[in-house]
Amino acid sequence: MNNYIKLNCEFDSDKPELAADIIIAELNEYNFESYEKSGNKLFAYTIENNFSDKVIKKLEKLNYPLFTNLKSSIEVIPQKNWNNIWESNFNPILINKKCIIKAPFHKNTPKAEYEIIIEPKMSFGTGHHETTSLMIKNMLQIDFSNKNVLDIGCGTGILSILASKLNAKNIYAIDIDKWAYQNTLENCKLNNIKNIKIIHGEIQAACSSTFDIILANINLNVIFSSISKYANLLVSEGWLIVSGFFENEIKLIQNEAKKHGLYLSSKIIDDNWAICVFIKN
Repeated sequence: MNNYIKLNCEFDSDKPELAADIIIAELNEYNFESYEKSGNKLFAYTIENNFSDKVIKKLEKLNYPLFTNLKSSIEVIPQKNWNNIWESNFNPILINKKCIIKAPFHKNTPKAEYEIIIEPKMSFGTGHHETTSLMIKNMLQIDFSNKNVLDIGCGTGILSILASKLNAKNIYAIDIDKWAYQNTLENCKLNNIKNIKIIHGEIQAACSSTFDIILANINLNVIFSSISKYANLLVSEGWLIVSGFFENEIKLIQNEAKKHGLYLSSKIIDDNWAICVFIKN
């Protein structure tokens, strides 16, 4: 059995919940599987073999006005039954009274037009984080019928599964993380979804196709550096829906998107997190 690394982060902030979300957004590219918030502390967990010392250097360079005196340390902990841990903390969530996200073990949940079953093996991608719920709220307002969809950084596959339930034609779900690839496979089976092609790799794996809608709930750095690729993969009048960044970062993404023929159609803010919808000219 693999040991785990527990990354302990402690900081000073008047808004610890939001500060922790910022740190999580920065850590998401380092293969952490789960997070735990506790006041002005954040704990992140990953398999020991996946841990990189680069994350400590990254934390040392963080400079956000929302928190100060960020200190970090690591400890090795024995393998645990992480499924049992997540089962005890994962509650069903109902979004817009239309979409309920639940785990296989949840019983007697409210009825909804769309039901998504997610095996809870990580904190990001269960619908509880603002960016995931923002993406779902926006998707529920869009006509996906007969559309070709690309889900970049699919995580648990939750957005791809919803796209399928919204009658999308073909869906590519891509993630560089092997765990995400495997979990998306598992969740597609749980939801009896047949029209999602799941790829473990980079966006280049989808370059032979074009898409009507691209979904990217990742982080600012990845989105900003990949906008030209997204634009090339979109059909004319296609939609790019992105989240994983903050309200004050919208202008940066908007300016870069405009260089590649993508124009901001709408945006939504939730607790400083943002979602933007761009349309290709």
